[in-house]
Amino acid sequence: MPAVAVLLAAALLTAPAPSKPALTCDVSTAPGSAVTFTPAVGLLPRTVRVKAVLNLGNCRHGATMTIDGTVHASCAGGWRAEGGGRIEWFGRKGGVEASSTVELVTSDVATANPADILFNARVTKGRLKGAKIGGSATPTSETGGCALTGLRSVTGVGMITFTR
Repeated sequence: MPAVAVLLAAALLTAPAPSKPALTCDVSTAPGSAVTFTPAVGLLPRTVRVKAVLNLGNCRHGATMTIDGTVHASCAGGWRAEGGGRIEWFGRKGGVEASSTVELVTSDVATANPADILFNARVTKGRLKGAKIGGSATPTSETGGCALTGLRSVTGVGMITFTR
């Protein structure tokens, strides 16, 4: 038993320190907007185009994030995303004060729902350059008919984190 404790202690001492979030924001689909899938996400996996306009709140002065890309998706989740977008960061007076370029990160790790793949990204230019983007959202629109009729759009709310 002592050997196990020594190995565990050695593993903990050599493990890299966890990344600290540089910024955490609430995220939601923009009013009157939704994450859209073309063609519709269905029971069987296929490549679809995904577009989204997301509001980031409760961080700095807020921001709008736009994403356009492709993802291999089914009703069960999404993976292998490609594409990117832009974040426009608002200043105190409400106007855009800075921007960031975002690139979706290709991953074979499936997400819990097809829209969560948008949170597997990194900032390649501008504010928070080099930060990894993570997060998840909970659908606020009906998704129960996905397997039968397909899912063309979804709205949701969640959290997004930028980690350096």
